[in-house]
Amino acid sequence: MPAISDHDGLVETLRKSFRVFLLNRYEDDGLGFQDDKIRVFLPDLHWISQEDMNKFPKYHFNGIELLPLLFDALEDVASLEVYQTGDRLDFWRASVPKHAIPEQTYDAILADPLIKDLHGRLRSFQPTVLRGNHDQWVSQITAEGPCPEVMPDPSGKIFLTHGHIWDQIERLPDNWQAWAVSITKNVKGRKLDVGPLRPGTLNQIRLKLRIRKEHPENAMPLSIRTLGGIALEKAGDVYEVENAFLPIDDLQIASLSSAFDDFHDVAGIVAFGGDVRERAAREGPDCRLFVIGHTHHARILVDRHPNGGPLVTMDCGAWIENCTIAGGDPLPSAQFGVQCGNDVRVYQLAEK
Repeated sequence: MPAISDHDGLVETLRKSFRVFLLNRYEDDGLGFQDDKIRVFLPDLHWISQEDMNKFPKYHFNGIELLPLLFDALEDVASLEVYQTGDRLDFWRASVPKHAIPEQTYDAILADPLIKDLHGRLRSFQPTVLRGNHDQWVSQITAEGPCPEVMPDPSGKIFLTHGHIWDQIERLPDNWQAWAVSITKNVKGRKLDVGPLRPGTLNQIRLKLRIRKEHPENAMPLSIRTLGGIALEKAGDVYEVENAFLPIDDLQIASLSSAFDDFHDVAGIVAFGGDVRERAAREGPDCRLFVIGHTHHARILVDRHPNGGPLVTMDCGAWIENCTIAGGDPLPSAQFGVQCGNDVRVYQLAEK
């Protein structure tokens, strides 16, 4: 079997094991990639033991059956780079004594044979691993090696971070957040709107931004209405999909403060545009793709780089909670991002 060397080959290979849905896509030579690598970005996995998963029956890792099949497919990819963008382990939901040290929590999660196997398979790809808010303690685990909070890829064209650095809730003390998460056993996964934009969505956002500018006292959240994930019957179906990203560079008609610059379903929780622009200016003109997770809400936002040209934020979604599918019921989120050449995409997987 020939090695997978491009997006189309990857889609056709995935289709042998999964139903494959396109959530987002953006292509632009202005991104400046000139190599033949396929970069895969795995977002929030939230691994805990299967016993602990049973304690959070409506909110846990969705990839018990699916992730091993994805790993199988990735083994056939030539020039592969794998990145895991944090919250791989969920220290907050692991059942350990109250004052357990990080090594004890780490060992308790990996004591589950299935999780240990998935962890080993991920490691076999020699991935670049970042830490998030739920697994920030991996920085204290010797066996893990370096797990930075932010970093560029070796090419300098991609900036990687979990995303919680732009989350206002993260200003609360870690022990408060961990305690609240650990006791919320009946939390339900959200149904997050994903996929191409519905007709008229951009006009609705422009109207809300105009209201924000003219009547700040009437500020309101920006609701992004989407069609849901689009099923791919063949690789070529991708190229028929329109409006698969949000062009936030086209929405500069209002002065957006960090309190409102959210492009999310809750105003002021996660800030994107202004914070990413500021970081891009520091990282330099070649850094044009920002890859995150954290929000569990897959989407691609396209802005204007401070030096001109595109500045793309790819939120790769998660392997926890749920997402919308065009013409069907919601599915458990099982999402990842891919960059090959100047074409970046986010996929959703489901059982065949």
